[in-house]
Amino acid sequence: MQQKQVPNMALIRPRVDIDKSTLVLDAPGHESLEISLRPEDLKLETTETQVCSTRVRAVRVRSDRISLWLSSVLSVSCYLACEPRLLESGANTPHNSCYPDKSFANKAQILMVTQESSRQVEQWIAEDAAPDDATSRIRVGPMQYRPNIIVKSLGTDMIKPFEELKWTLVHVDGSRFAVAGPCRRCQMISIDQESAKKLKEPYATLARRMRVDGKVVFGIYLNATGSLLSTTSIKSGATINAA
Repeated sequence: MQQKQVPNMALIRPRVDIDKSTLVLDAPGHESLEISLRPEDLKLETTETQVCSTRVRAVRVRSDRISLWLSSVLSVSCYLACEPRLLESGANTPHNSCYPDKSFANKAQILMVTQESSRQVEQWIAEDAAPDDATSRIRVGPMQYRPNIIVKSLGTDMIKPFEELKWTLVHVDGSRFAVAGPCRRCQMISIDQESAKKLKEPYATLARRMRVDGKVVFGIYLNATGSLLSTTSIKSGATINAA
């Protein structure tokens, strides 16, 4: 299931309560759903799912309460399946050998975008729109691209739009990440993440203005390596250096 087919997925807001070891899901017009992340509290079943074109193992959570909540929000019958390592370690949570370090991500662990590149796309949209076209007033913030990390310039050290496409290494408060390449984009980025409405922008403008090797791109993928996989934490306001 993807947002391209089920746009209402954008309305679900997940958060993890570390103290209680629970996943909490929120959605407009629905009470919050709290799900334990302890395997012993759940009825689990090993299954398979698909990330883009690759089959991967997953853990299905067999719960009428959870399935009914998700089906009500999304208006389609569905159930919750998760990457095994989302749950605390247990005998019934198989390791995903197909994607040993990336969870359900399709290429890398982290997606990074910059505010400067996002503003450039907004400017292009305004420039390309007719004077009386409401498109010229569209505001496409960086969250529209569903990143894990948003970078912005600090002081006089300004980041140029799309400069990140030239980066090969990124340091976040001393932790090192390798750039795995640009993120190829599809029309999913034109689903408004607040309303779940399907829009024309920003994909239409990116398709005209920003291609690498013929592919529409925005943002870059980052991979942690070695011991960083289990020890690195990233906090809001962290200092980022790139080369």
